[in-house]
Amino acid sequence: LTFPIMNSMENPKEDYNTSVTMAVSGVWLVNVLFAIVCLAFYGAETQDLVLQNLENGVYLVLLKVLLCVDLIFTFPVVFSSGRQILENAILGGVDRNGNENVAGNENDIATNQ
Repeated sequence: LTFPIMNSMENPKEDYNTSVTMAVSGVWLVNVLFAIVCLAFYGAETQDLVLQNLENGVYLVLLKVLLCVDLIFTFPVVFSSGRQILENAILGGVDRNGNENVAGNENDIATNQ
């Protein structure tokens, strides 16, 4: 999932760890804040699955539809990493400098990380 991010960086070996740390920290913070808000609203009756806290109705149906839309748009991002790995392994690839890599080249970022 992170290969497109690595390939878009100017200096992936230097910037990758910082970027991942910042991204994971941001997601962690949002999840913790969301958990606190849910606990404040539902108290001790908070369910493990957030959707179980909601009553059947239009909001629950809408939320499930939006989650399906999210999955549809997220799939290509996840799939592109696997496609890139297979493409580089089978066909080789071209690095940022325009040099052709042969399949399995040690200098390919995707295979080193």
